[in-house]
Amino acid sequence: MTFTAPIGVSETLRRTLRASTISPITPPLVMANSVVQLGNDEFSRAFLRPSHINVREKRVSLAPFSLLKHARNMDETEISQLFISAVNRHHLIPGSVLVQNAHKLSCSAAEGAQRGISASIIRSLHVPRRGQAHWADQRVPVYFFPRVPDADPFAGAEKKNDNTEAGRERKWRLEQMSEAAERLFSAQHRVFLFMIVIFGRKFRLIRWDRAGMIATPPTDYYEQPGILCDYLRRLSLLDDASLGFDPTATRVLSRDPDFLRMDVAATLNNQDLDHFECHAEEGEVGGPHVFRYVRSMFRDSLSSDWPRYRLQVLDGDSMRDYLVGKPVVHGSNVFGRGMRGYVAFDCRTGCFVWLKDVWRPSEMVAEREGDVLRELNEAGIENVPTLVCHGDVGDQATVTDLWWSRGHATSPTSPDYSSSSSSSSSSTSSSSSSSSSSSSSSSSSPSRSLASSTGRKRKRTSRLRSDDGVSRFKSRQAPCPLRCHTHYRVVVKEIALPLKNFQCGKQLTSIVLDCLRAHHQAATNPATMRLHRDISGENILIYPRVRQKKDGSSHSIVWTGLLIDWELSKHRDSEDVPKSLAGGRLGTHEFMSVNLLGNLRDPVKISDELESFFHVLVYYSVRYLRSNCNSPKSWLDNYFYFCGFPHDYNGSLKSIAINHHGYLSTLVPGGPLIFDSPIDQLLGTLIKSFRAHYKIMYYKARNRSLTPSSSSSSAGTESQKAARATLRAAIAAHAMAPMIGLDDNPVFAEYMANRSPDITPDNTPTEEEQLLASRVVDHSFALDLFAKLLGRNDWTEGDRIPQRPASPPPAPEHIVEFESEEPAPSAKRRRKISPKEKAVPAPPTRVDTAVRRTRSQTRAAAVQKAPARRRRR
Repeated sequence: MTFTAPIGVSETLRRTLRASTISPITPPLVMANSVVQLGNDEFSRAFLRPSHINVREKRVSLAPFSLLKHARNMDETEISQLFISAVNRHHLIPGSVLVQNAHKLSCSAAEGAQRGISASIIRSLHVPRRGQAHWADQRVPVYFFPRVPDADPFAGAEKKNDNTEAGRERKWRLEQMSEAAERLFSAQHRVFLFMIVIFGRKFRLIRWDRAGMIATPPTDYYEQPGILCDYLRRLSLLDDASLGFDPTATRVLSRDPDFLRMDVAATLNNQDLDHFECHAEEGEVGGPHVFRYVRSMFRDSLSSDWPRYRLQVLDGDSMRDYLVGKPVVHGSNVFGRGMRGYVAFDCRTGCFVWLKDVWRPSEMVAEREGDVLRELNEAGIENVPTLVCHGDVGDQATVTDLWWSRGHATSPTSPDYSSSSSSSSSSTSSSSSSSSSSSSSSSSSPSRSLASSTGRKRKRTSRLRSDDGVSRFKSRQAPCPLRCHTHYRVVVKEIALPLKNFQCGKQLTSIVLDCLRAHHQAATNPATMRLHRDISGENILIYPRVRQKKDGSSHSIVWTGLLIDWELSKHRDSEDVPKSLAGGRLGTHEFMSVNLLGNLRDPVKISDELESFFHVLVYYSVRYLRSNCNSPKSWLDNYFYFCGFPHDYNGSLKSIAINHHGYLSTLVPGGPLIFDSPIDQLLGTLIKSFRAHYKIMYYKARNRSLTPSSSSSSAGTESQKAARATLRAAIAAHAMAPMIGLDDNPVFAEYMANRSPDITPDNTPTEEEQLLASRVVDHSFALDLFAKLLGRNDWTEGDRIPQRPASPPPAPEHIVEFESEEPAPSAKRRRKISPKEKAVPAPPTRVDTAVRRTRSQTRAAAVQKAPARRRRR
């Protein structure tokens, strides 16, 4: 068993982190050693042994792939036609058929979209007599590529150059397969996925999950047809749970009653309320109500080309059912959290709720989001989501990390998965991991999932032990670069709008103030004492509320702030620092304080959180409000994303403004940034306080560094002293003598004689600076400042930059498009987008030069192919 990294992924990861999407919670986990390669026999024993059928090896009497003898010299079209014909003609997949182009190609990777050939294994009963099978009915996707030397993306990447033609081909192939895998994970609610990849006359079988990939070695199917035929037969005999389908997600077909129920719920209702701020008429608001944007979002999710599902979510000792369509937002990476957000219909109450489906890092120090929300709700914290129910989805967890650990463990034994959970649908050998982990939970009934979820941690631990009883964590030689993820769902009451939908500067300030109050209550309430630790623009949402006057005379609709995503929160006295696999701090780097960006080991303090609120206000003010900034996109790029070294953001305009200037300035022409509204005073007052705060912090740190340490800590042991003495002697012995004797140089002597002594500047903070710094130690001053400025009457309604109408070109019918979930400016996958009307384009992101060149070439080619049209005068 070998472990290699897919070719071209390192560059893709660097490009992703270089853009505005820098959040170590959700970066793709495709990195060095992320592909585990198993032998054919071991792969079959681990993942392809259906529990209900005793698979016996079947001799291949004929040569089913005889026509593919010269596949090395064929293109993908010819290979796919002959391969599909051979599989179906020789009945190599009993009960199923192999259909070409059963699923739709993605719209990215524009260069290869026309030359990618794909097919799918589909159950025979799902193939209509007329027409084509639905792309969501596929069970195993198959990809065809021509033979290109050194273009296998699953081969070792250490000694191969990605800048060659073969390297670019490897990257394109990996992107194509990754997009297909992510599409199926999202549309079919997959726990894991099998994929067959054909490279000329060789093939690989890939198993994808949210942690990584497990691949078989490249095998010549012409010379060794028995191996591929055995794989195909085993795949056709596996049930849906063993193929990676989530048993808690039931497909809703057009003939089902739930299908009609969803259509009825999406129908326009005259009783729905408009969500814009206004005074409600008498009798207009009464009892339960639904905002129009909520029903509109649910209606838009019922896309005709997207399957519908009934999802089960754990609620104490029972399960609750929710009907969902297409996710409103979801991640673009197949690896990692894979967050999907739905406007869901509650089958029990008939209300719309927000359902979040995510693969949470199970070994991370963070708590489950639902547990944190319950604590906040019970403490009466305002402006936070209201928990409905939550829970891990059965015993579903990734297993690629287990196989990586097995290969790097000191003990050669295999993990034991034949424990109490082996009653699931994919019972495997002792080395099987995810027919065991993922598939095992998949095959459980709802009651079984409920039972297993309560004992999930205990059972998970039992599966992590090797045959000799030694835990894999103790037998591991090196830390595993692949993180274990556990499937998790949480349902909340509120369905909110993104912060970019605010109407004016005063409204933006009010929404941020609401979230600041929520943060203050959570941090100071004795029942919580919790810091959020991930304040960002995507975690501050707009939630319309119906409020009534104290005398009950009238109602009004008010836009309030909602602070979401508390999964990284910790007790305010906690010294734990959330770390990513790459060693960086978890969170949204763009809005992170300058202190935390430069000191990864420092715990989060209230001052850091207040600075994050400040950066959120800066971003949305510059991006959407009128000011004297001529190029907001360029300004934001320099403020948030500019760095001299990879992931070193202390050289950005943000750091310079906070540490040195103490004010926000424009780039060209230089000068103070002015909004001509109370926001000027708000931002100016806060940034002066932060500058004083950093001056005092650096002053104290410098004094601590100059203070002599104790003899025990500074001197070290005798062996350390001897080692240092030896090192100094070696350096002195090999030191290079100066080429010029400066002591005898008259010019140098005259310079030293006339040189004035160095005068160390006095950096002692003044009383005024100490007063300014004290304002950001807690929430009091910021809360009073926000409230005071909101009471002023010099706010203007038309201070927002007019929205430009977006008119993207129509997408081809065969392309499945996803909603982008990268509003401003983080990659962290968040929950809400606007309804039909979209605000403004997404925040600026840095795109690699090669990518920009490719896109321009693609557009130029499209223009050349387009028929000439007569211009209208």
